[in-house]
Amino acid sequence: MHYAKFVAVSLAAGSFLFGYDAAAQQTSVQTSDQTQSQRLQKKEMGKTNWALQSAVRKQILKQSVDLSNIFVRACAGFVTLTGSVPDASQISAAGNAAQSVPGVNSVANWLTLRYPGR
Repeated sequence: MHYAKFVAVSLAAGSFLFGYDAAAQQTSVQTSDQTQSQRLQKKEMGKTNWALQSAVRKQILKQSVDLSNIFVRACAGFVTLTGSVPDASQISAAGNAAQSVPGVNSVANWLTLRYPGR
C-alpha cells in the first residue's frame, strides 16, 4: 500500500515539475524572440538614421557649404548640425538645405562661425 502511494505521489510530483519546466522554457523562447526583434528594429533604425545623415550631407554639399567641420546627426527624423563654417551665410544655407531633405522633421542648427586662425 505504501509503495502504491509512493509511486502515485512521485508521478504527480514529476508531472508537476515537468510542466513547470516546459512553461519556463516557453517563456525563455518568447523572451529570446522579443530580444531578437528589438535588435532588428534597432538595427533598421540605425540604417535609416545613417541614410538620412548621408542625404543631409549631400544636400548641404549641393549648396556649396564647406562640410570640412560640420557634423550631422540624425535620429528619427530630427537632425542636429554642429561644428563651424568659415562664412556666416553658410550657417543658414546648411540649415535650409538640411530642412529640405525628405524625412527630416526638425533641424537643430548649432553651427558657429569659424574665425581665421582657429
